[in-house]
Amino acid sequence: GVEGDLKRGGGGAKTLIFQNYLGIGVDAQAALLFHRTRTHRPHLFISAFTNKLLYCLFGARDLVHHSCAGMHQHVHVIADGVRRELPPDTEGLILLNINSFAGGVRMWESSEGYGASSMQDGMVDVVVVYGALHLGQLKWGVNPVRVCQAKEVKVVVEKRFPMHVDGEPWEQPACTIDIKLRNKALMLRRTADARGHGIAKMADTLEWARKNDVISAEQQKAVMAEAYRRAESERNSMAHATSRSGSLGNLVGLHRRGRSAGSGDEDLYH
Repeated sequence: GVEGDLKRGGGGAKTLIFQNYLGIGVDAQAALLFHRTRTHRPHLFISAFTNKLLYCLFGARDLVHHSCAGMHQHVHVIADGVRRELPPDTEGLILLNINSFAGGVRMWESSEGYGASSMQDGMVDVVVVYGALHLGQLKWGVNPVRVCQAKEVKVVVEKRFPMHVDGEPWEQPACTIDIKLRNKALMLRRTADARGHGIAKMADTLEWARKNDVISAEQQKAVMAEAYRRAESERNSMAHATSRSGSLGNLVGLHRRGRSAGSGDEDLYH
């Protein structure tokens, strides 16, 4: 998981822990409206269909209000000590521990200048969206705007913004969040391919070797982590080659598809 040390300007601090993502801005605003309405009018939430419909309606409200417009002036990102400028149209900032968002949307694709997203590398993927419309179009294959990948990310928030961690929303006053890897754990993953079957056999063999003192527990974990990393890298390469072909989202250019945020190489601590 990933942890964020959240410090308020007037004092006080708490630790946020997320497995999937931390969102600030337009995506958190929809989640917050949904949460508040469910708390005060639970009778409206009678089925999965009505829940999704209401969530879409809350998101659509921001098509008109643009409640998080001008976000780049009040939210600043420092990644591994380097200031990263957010595009002027930014209305949502999302920091991802895994390459999955909003029910399975892939948020990061590797290309020249940008590495692959991996659950093994201990890095956070930082992306932005331009508003509620852009957020909705992610389901249709439109890409978010990549900002950077980093081991440690500091987010400076200068005014009140909605935030959410793995879908749990709240309204956050001005604060500073220091984000970094908290810990790692080996996870089971269902797979039907031959490589996945081979990795499962490898895991059994390594477990036998550990129990019989052929290798240590640390060596077992290191070998399995590398095996998972290589399998994931190959899976990502195959997905990158096929996932966008034929997608309706490739025909949509409303939000400057393929454009990435400037690198902003100014060193904040210079």
